[in-house]
Amino acid sequence: MGSATMMRRYPRIRPFGLALIGTLLLPVWASAQSGFSGIVRDTSGAVMPGVTVEAASPVLIEKVRTAVSDDQGRYAIVDLRPGTYSVTFTLPGFSTFKRDGVELPANFTATINAELRVGALEETVTVTGASPVVDVKSTQKTTVLSRDLLDSIPTGRNYAGLASLMPGVRMSNTDVGGNQQMEQIYMTVHGSRQTDTTLQVDGMSLNSLMNDGQVQAYYSDAANAEMSYQTSGVGADVSGGGVRINMIPKEGGNRLSGSAFIGGTRGSWQGDNVTDELRARGLQQGSKVDLITDFNAALGGPVKRDALWFFGTWRRIATNSIIANNFYKDGRPGIEDQWIQNQMVRLTWQVSPRNKFTIYHDRYPKFKGHEMGALTDPDTAARRRDNHNALYYTGQAKWTSTLTSRLLLEAGFSTNNEYYTGKYQPGVEKARGTPEWYTTIGKNDLVLLTNYDGVVTPSNGTDPKKWVASTSVSYVTGTHAFKTGVQWGFGDYVIDRDINGDLVQLYRSGLPDSVRVYNTPIRSHEFLNADLGVFAQDSWTLNRLTLNAGVRFEYFNGKIEAQDIDAGRFAPNRHFDEVPNFPRWSDVAPRLGVAYDLFGNAKTALKATFSKYMAGQTLGFAQRYNPLQLQSDTRRWTDLNNDNVAQDNEIGPSNNRSFGLPVLSLRPDADINREYDLEYSAGVQHELVTGVSLSGSWYRRGTYNMRRTENTLFN
Repeated sequence: MGSATMMRRYPRIRPFGLALIGTLLLPVWASAQSGFSGIVRDTSGAVMPGVTVEAASPVLIEKVRTAVSDDQGRYAIVDLRPGTYSVTFTLPGFSTFKRDGVELPANFTATINAELRVGALEETVTVTGASPVVDVKSTQKTTVLSRDLLDSIPTGRNYAGLASLMPGVRMSNTDVGGNQQMEQIYMTVHGSRQTDTTLQVDGMSLNSLMNDGQVQAYYSDAANAEMSYQTSGVGADVSGGGVRINMIPKEGGNRLSGSAFIGGTRGSWQGDNVTDELRARGLQQGSKVDLITDFNAALGGPVKRDALWFFGTWRRIATNSIIANNFYKDGRPGIEDQWIQNQMVRLTWQVSPRNKFTIYHDRYPKFKGHEMGALTDPDTAARRRDNHNALYYTGQAKWTSTLTSRLLLEAGFSTNNEYYTGKYQPGVEKARGTPEWYTTIGKNDLVLLTNYDGVVTPSNGTDPKKWVASTSVSYVTGTHAFKTGVQWGFGDYVIDRDINGDLVQLYRSGLPDSVRVYNTPIRSHEFLNADLGVFAQDSWTLNRLTLNAGVRFEYFNGKIEAQDIDAGRFAPNRHFDEVPNFPRWSDVAPRLGVAYDLFGNAKTALKATFSKYMAGQTLGFAQRYNPLQLQSDTRRWTDLNNDNVAQDNEIGPSNNRSFGLPVLSLRPDADINREYDLEYSAGVQHELVTGVSLSGSWYRRGTYNMRRTENTLFN
């Protein structure tokens, strides 16, 4: 008898939510890039075409960015880095108007209007005022954290800890002062999936191939000038509908500068809530922090002034945790010792006045000396992630060309590698087939819940590699901001699993009971041919109304690689041919947003959006149906010679005739489609006082093409 799995589509509607936030975290409805826009008029109120507008700042390696107002008097300057700017308006026959000290955050379009009066060009009217806090053009809900704010907030100095501050964002775990910084914390917003989160550096995706794109990387906090968190109304230049995190990197500058941060805590500074009652019930030691340290240094400056800048950071974070009811044989508490070390360098090269090239590489080896739970022997049964076999790195190269004052071309390539192993403690792993391999076996007591003499689940080597190539063209006038582009992600994912003796010995109160055998050695191998996105979007301003419309075409194609696996102790040689186009999906995702400047003074904005988002996906679908899955089978064990080693003649037969063979019983419906969400939002934002705004928003999200398993005993 065979079995099959049918996957059907079911809609699900998630309830709406309402958020009303008054905050100093600079909540903005932002565009994909920072910039300035506005209208130039004369003293009679007539619009003025042909006015030259210059945005100047020391954060720009080219120093100045220029635009010209169109026939409606509107101008726009895009692709600016966050920083302090002066904006200058000039036209022959009119006095020069200059706005000084404008703070431009990441992912924000600041409205700067100007009024020119007839006069000599040499006459300059300089105005210094508060920076805008309400973006009246864009419909993406974004919170921007400046460098000063990042240095002030008492969090774990990572993007997950900061995400917990965002309205509407839910975290999978809580990081208190960095106690969870060694493992990832995932996030959702307004009913999204954890896999819908998008992680970007300088606007380019760096999501992992692991766990359907869940963020796995570790970054140096000192590398960022600002952090941007978008939570709704995400543009067509991104697939996912979850939290969009964009880390705006530091680039150096024309003067040498640096920074350093040192922080930490000791276990003696932490309280203990293990009571006598808990001790009487068997809890001799609770989980707590033993030691947390964080050292982060950064240095940047010129290699050649106004031409080539460098920036680099070095960070080492360590979190040692005492594990509940875990002890060494001599009574010392079991400690999960772990650290990560970031080494990042970035170069920014102004090739010509119109062309800029940036490149960076961030390598962060990770070490976990003892990865374990309660009642696990640290010396023999804890897993180990050796930093020499845990190669994490991200990299990026990006070329930006300002072809004209209205036409911008961008092209780039990014990579994310997260190779790591979960191995035995030194000396415990044995060569396959040797006498020691048969006798050095992990042991698990089902009653006492203890683990010793070896790991009790197969060790693994995980090697996901992902690459993304992208390009885009932006055409900006005062009225329109059009952008189109292509993003192509592809990658390779291999997981190897093995275990001494191909089994674990199981006990009940110290007495031999059974064995759990595995089909090791086993390898799964999948390849992502294309996670392709082609998009076009436009921001069209008509008086006070701005329409933001976009559409995204997505093509997704993966495959299961052909695989040959050697025989194990309990499994035969295995072979399976390549499975191409697994899956192959094509989808269209429209995005629409409307923004209205209610009073025409850029202080109150009404917003509404509709968005379709495809579910986050990498190779989870192919991995679920890969015929070469890790399998286990529990069999009776009678220790006939009392040597505490399970020999083949002491192990009973299996009741599973398919054990060790490729899994062919789980099959997807031929008509299965990719999950997607429909999100609706409406909101208002108003500037209360200088530097402070209040926003209220309503959200509704529905999820469609959801899957379930049925007909598992289908003949």
